[in-house]
Order: sequence, then structure tokens, then C-alpha cells
Amino acid sequence: MSDFVIMTDSSCDLPASLADRMELSVLPLSVYIEDKQYINYLDEREIAFSEIYAKLRTKCPAKTSAVNMNDFLAPMEEIVRSGRDLLYIGFSSGLSGTYNAGAAAAQEIAEKYPERKVYAVDSLAASLGQGLLVYHAWQQKQAGKDIDEVLQWVVDNRLHLCHWFTIDDLMFLKRGGRISGATAIVGSMLSIKPVMHVDNEGHLIKVGTARGRKASIRRWRTRPASAASTSRTRSSSSPTATVWTRPTTWRTSCATAST
Repeated sequence: MSDFVIMTDSSCDLPASLADRMELSVLPLSVYIEDKQYINYLDEREIAFSEIYAKLRTKCPAKTSAVNMNDFLAPMEEIVRSGRDLLYIGFSSGLSGTYNAGAAAAQEIAEKYPERKVYAVDSLAASLGQGLLVYHAWQQKQAGKDIDEVLQWVVDNRLHLCHWFTIDDLMFLKRGGRISGATAIVGSMLSIKPVMHVDNEGHLIKVGTARGRKASIRRWRTRPASAASTSRTRSSSSPTATVWTRPTTWRTSCATAST
């Protein structure tokens, strides 16, 4: 059984110490604050996460940038040239172009090194939802499963992850173009807090609202089990894994959510 490396991107939000222990290859996204670029390394070598949040609270102009295809190529090639296979588990394609860039790079590397298995799978997740999926994939690897078995496990289980969260400041949604300025202003005046979720295609969706921060937290903490069981379900349109390997063909499937 060939050794393989699990690759992901910094949107997984895993602690750097854990990512190191898991021997992950982590590609960092970028954040631009007041037109200055910072590379989002998990070890915070360029900017601390607390500093990013502090700047956002003071309404500093900020935006993020996906990892591009060229940024993926060198680390991917280094891995396969060392004689190891590669499984890339990417940030939801419904929220970023990072996964598509990684998948395109994986295709190019697979074509250049046909003797190696190079797989790319869309996590349909974000932040620690993505991180949790990567962590469990690593656990499957530690249990002795090969790259094909781990890939299948990821595809079968990614829709079991239920993201529920709330947002304290509607202006962040407004800046991201997800709500209008008028909605943000009125909602802020009334202390309306949206309760958010991630759907089967990896998009952010609103599943409810509450008046006040404490009420919004109670809303998602006390959600009924039935809400969790129907929040991510089998969907024929859900993206499956993208696999480049020759001569083996691969069958993928989507999982049914569970409570």
C-alpha cells in the first residue's frame, strides 16, 4: 500500500500544532486588510487571528483571496515526486474558488505522473466543519485505510457535518454582498441576528432569525434533532469527488445525513 499525504487549505482553521501532528500539507489563503496582504498561515506567522478580528471590528476594509492553481502545483508535485499519493480535501466550492483551483492543479499533476493517485474532493464545508472532516479523514488513515478507502469515507460522510452558527454584526454580511445595506441597518437597529447553516452544495443559507445575541445562540443550541437530520440530505446535484488516476476508475456516492 502506497503512502499518501492529505492536503487541505487554511480555511480548515485547525490549530497549527494539530496540523503539524497530522502531517498535513496546508495551502494558505490570503487576507487583505487596508490593501495590505497577509498570508493566512495556521501558525499566525504573518498576522494573528485576534488582530484580524480586532481590525474587522473597527471596520477596516478587508477581503480574502483564494489559493490559485499555480500555488498548488509546486507542493503537489513535490509530494508525488517523493513517491507518495495525494488526497486534497478543499474548502467548499460553494464559498470559494480555492477547491476548483486545487482540482485543476491535481488534474495537471495526475496527467504528468500517471503512476500516482492524485485525488481532489470538495468538502462542501468551511472553517472547523472542514477541519473536522480533514481530522476524521486523518483518523481513517491512522487506522490503516488506504487512499481509496479514505476518499470514499470522505465522500460518504461529508454531508453528515451540520454547520450551525450565528452572526453578531450584520454589517459583515452586507460587506460580503449577502444582504442589502438597508437590511443590515434595519436588522442592526432591531438587534436581529441570523442563524446560518451550510447546505448540500456548500452555500451559506439562513435558517432562522432571533432578537439579540443570547437568543440567537439559544436558537441553534436548542434546535430540534429533526432540524439537524434534514439540514443536509441526499441530493443528486451534490458534487462528488474528482479523481484523476490511471488506469483505475472510481465510483463516488453521496451520503445521507444523520442525527
